[in-house]
Amino acid sequence: HPIKALISKTIRKVLLKLPFKTQYLIISNILYPIGRVQMKFARNIFLKILFAPLFLINVPRHMDKQEMLATIIDYYLPQFINTYSNQDILGWYKEAGFHAKPLIFPTSILGQKQ
Repeated sequence: HPIKALISKTIRKVLLKLPFKTQYLIISNILYPIGRVQMKFARNIFLKILFAPLFLINVPRHMDKQEMLATIIDYYLPQFINTYSNQDILGWYKEAGFHAKPLIFPTSILGQKQ
């Protein structure tokens, strides 16, 4: 989603200008709670629709707090990041001689050697 991507890039750009201690405070006191709220609201379609703008903030979500914090850090704080589309990955699988089938999650593909 282009708006979601823009918001993620903006958050990342802001965070990368800050020292790690400040980054961690923002992640643990803002992004982590947003992710927890997203987890609760995602269970109810009415709440998900009502609070749809909240879901434009991309926060990796996990049940375990430490795993969720680590995943948010891994998502937003690397100096360099590469992103790929399903088309990129499908091409790699086909070049390697696999029959590739996209799964329901973005950039996830099941491959079987032909």
